[in-house]
Amino acid sequence: MALSSKDLLKLVLSTTVLSITALSKMLQRIWAGWNTLRENLRANRLARKKAGQTPRQSPGQSDKHWSTVALLHETVTNPNIILKGTHSYYSDAYDDGFEQSVVRYLLGDEVSRHWKPRWKIDKLFIGDYVCIGAEAVILMGGNHTHRHDWFSLYPFADTIEESYQGKGDTILADGCWIGMRAMIMPGVTIGEGAIVAANSVVTQSVAPYTIVGGSPARFLRHRFSAAVTNKLLTLRIYDWPEEKFTALKPLLCASDIEALEHASQNYDMVQA
Repeated sequence: MALSSKDLLKLVLSTTVLSITALSKMLQRIWAGWNTLRENLRANRLARKKAGQTPRQSPGQSDKHWSTVALLHETVTNPNIILKGTHSYYSDAYDDGFEQSVVRYLLGDEVSRHWKPRWKIDKLFIGDYVCIGAEAVILMGGNHTHRHDWFSLYPFADTIEESYQGKGDTILADGCWIGMRAMIMPGVTIGEGAIVAANSVVTQSVAPYTIVGGSPARFLRHRFSAAVTNKLLTLRIYDWPEEKFTALKPLLCASDIEALEHASQNYDMVQA
């Protein structure tokens, strides 16, 4: 016997009510389970904090973070990387570190350290207070066996020594800043206090206290006037003793060249 429209409506409504009730109970159980899990996690965190333990790390997770840096004098082992001072650093949060990821094709790394050189090795010189941004690349001369003046660029083993052409040492002078993912080509000198913008490819040497950027990197502007730059270079601030540098640091973190000159002279007079 067919249901009337009224009976059919009652059946649909009753079924809907039962479904909503069941869904509500299921959501209540899920919410209760979530609250229990949250409380358990909170209790575990408090217990670990009270015990002086650090948060548990996921597999493969490291302690590296963009807020920390690696001091080069504490990490560099390649004898062909020559460091000055103890303040230069690399932002190593996103790769395997300075020697493994930044410096490319330089004899003296962990694998090639005991190889007998077949030609003069171009070295990497890094001054003090140098800042090297994350994922920068410093390309050295170990693979310069592609002769552009030969018909074939291929580095054949039997002519490898004839094909090698050194580019000279690469120098990052005191106080320069290499931006994130910048590439420094072989034989380039980055002058004192110079800035290389992020993602730039530097193919030519950069004058002190200038800013370059682009691919290839071009001159953008001077950081200071020529007169101020000359005075800074004359002061040789990165050759000062640690005590003098520390004492005059407030003036180094400013832009009054006359005050810096005067303070430097007074400091030297007192120490004489």
